[in-house]
Order: sequence, then structure tokens, then C-alpha cells
Amino acid sequence: MIVHPDFFHHFKTRKLIELAGNDVAPLWVLKLWAYCQIKRTSRFENLSDAILADICECKNSRVPVRQLLLDCGFIVQDGNTTIVHDWDNVNASLLASWRNGMRGGWPGAKRTHGKPTGSPRATDGQPTPSYLINKSTSTREEYLGSPRASESEEQPKPENVVEFGRLCGELVRKLKAGDKLNTEEPG
Repeated sequence: MIVHPDFFHHFKTRKLIELAGNDVAPLWVLKLWAYCQIKRTSRFENLSDAILADICECKNSRVPVRQLLLDCGFIVQDGNTTIVHDWDNVNASLLASWRNGMRGGWPGAKRTHGKPTGSPRATDGQPTPSYLINKSTSTREEYLGSPRASESEEQPKPENVVEFGRLCGELVRKLKAGDKLNTEEPG
């Protein structure tokens, strides 16, 4: 299941916390998404309010869970079908892996009989870079005089992932301790 790092700060999530009056409400959505992954679908026929509440493990909400999730845009109702909004799009790579696995692996992979078909090549013929041989220069930069192009480009910041993990851990610790969660923005 793919969860974006900004999930807890997303406007839909904040709206859900506000409407539910419950700091734990985002966990309902995560449990619903986990159910989608287990069932390998985001579409559920004739899903009753009681079963949806059981999936989300939400029993004591003052507003029915279905209504909260509909109002916040986490689910869509199409007749008797409950659709978890955008779960298929966000998890497209996961769905593709499942489809490829049902067909026996990577798409377009050629099947062989498992027996060698010829002599293996001795090497790939690639020379060893001289900066690895010449010990007077210890790095590629010293040898070439400039950093790699990819190192000079801006890379995603690992602090965002670390912050998301920290927030998740803090949420779990508070839930286990029975503490009331703080939903206000850090100042």
C-alpha cells in the first residue's frame, strides 16, 4: 500500500479529523486502504455501514463512518458499489505487479526451457577506471575534477520521510497510552 508522506497534513485528512471530532480518524482510512490491498480491489458491492465500520475499526463515532468518508472524499458511492477514491491510481504499480504475477512474471519476459543455450562470455570487456587503480587520487572527483551531474542536482530530502515516520510513531505511542492527540499545526 502506498501512503504519501503528506497524508496526515492533507486537507481531506484534516477535514475528517474535524468532522469526526476524533484524532484517530486517519487510522480509519489507513485500515480501509489496507483492506483494499488484502482484497486486491477498491470496489465493494453491497458494503453495509456496519461492515464498513468494522473494516475501519470505528464503532463509537457520533457520525456514521460512511457519511464521514463520503463527505471528505475518501470514498464514492455508485449505486450499491462503494469505491475507495483514487486507491487504484495511487497504487497503480502494486496493481501492475499483481497482474504481471498472474501472468507468470515480468511483462514480455521470454520463457526458456532452463537449459544453457551456448557458451557464456568470459567478461563484459569493460576496463577498470584508472582512478580506482591509481591510489594517488582517492575519489572520482579528485580524478575528474568535478562532482557527478546527479550529485549537483537537487535530490528529495530524506528529512520529509524521517518526519513522516516520526509522526507515525508518535501517533501510535499516544494511541497505546490512551492520550488525547494534538491536531494543531506546530508553530
